[in-house]
Amino acid sequence: MSTVLTDLSAGHQFPPVSFTVDAARVSAYLAGCGDNVALYEKQKVAPPLAIAAFALGALLEEMTLPDGKSNKGRVQA
Repeated sequence: MSTVLTDLSAGHQFPPVSFTVDAARVSAYLAGCGDNVALYEKQKVAPPLAIAAFALGALLEEMTLPDGKSNKGRVQA
């Protein structure tokens, strides 16, 4: 059962979510942000904000919009 975003109260605790971080996804994130720092790809690491964006995207996949529509497939993070 998904939660409507507008029904969340202060202090709401979200359930655990999982998501994948792979080279293709990090490259897409970097390209989308216009980040051309080669360090991330060279060292095979992701920027911290990329991880935050992926986590937020995974949470939003479980939410319902106020109009009753699901976020599944809408989230691009």
